[in-house]
Amino acid sequence: MTENIPTCLDLAGKGAVVTGGSGEIGAAACRLLVANGAKVAVNGRDETKVEAVLGEIHSDGGRAIGIVADVTDFAAVNLAIIGL
Repeated sequence: MTENIPTCLDLAGKGAVVTGGSGEIGAAACRLLVANGAKVAVNGRDETKVEAVLGEIHSDGGRAIGIVADVTDFAAVNLAIIGL
């Protein structure tokens, strides 16, 4: 990735769940968190987009997992979490 991502926080050992992480703003938030040391759960409704964000993060050496679920659907979120 050629993007210049600022690092200013020490988030080593921290975790974050980013809802909407497969969209442009959410994906940027995921990359920023990972660049600052966090482990990230990328959440989105579109599996292809979630996988694309994960691919970018993993190719840069970051740690992230994907959670494909609509956060407005409580049952879907529960199923996604159980599936981890």
